[in-house]
Amino acid sequence: MRLIQTIMGRFVRAEQLEECDDCCSVDFVNFQKPDDSLMIGYATSAKLCGVYDDVSAVQETKFYSGVRAFFSIACRYLIDRLPKDPCVVSARFVNFES
Repeated sequence: MRLIQTIMGRFVRAEQLEECDDCCSVDFVNFQKPDDSLMIGYATSAKLCGVYDDVSAVQETKFYSGVRAFFSIACRYLIDRLPKDPCVVSARFVNFES
């Protein structure tokens, strides 16, 4: 579940994450951060924030839509496929050779 929380932390508002006890019940579609608060990396941010002048407003809007779609799809995929059984979630790998 830590992986889902990490990904959600990049694009979901912090107050929404703090309110929910279970990260799988967070409404990550309707409570997203504004474009300038999305965690997209330094180089990408520098490119979009005007260090380079070759990015148009339309390209920037398309980019942020793509980022939001990627994070949303990644979260939905993980929520649907990661185990929810507490016994399995807390299981650890065992090295039988040692």
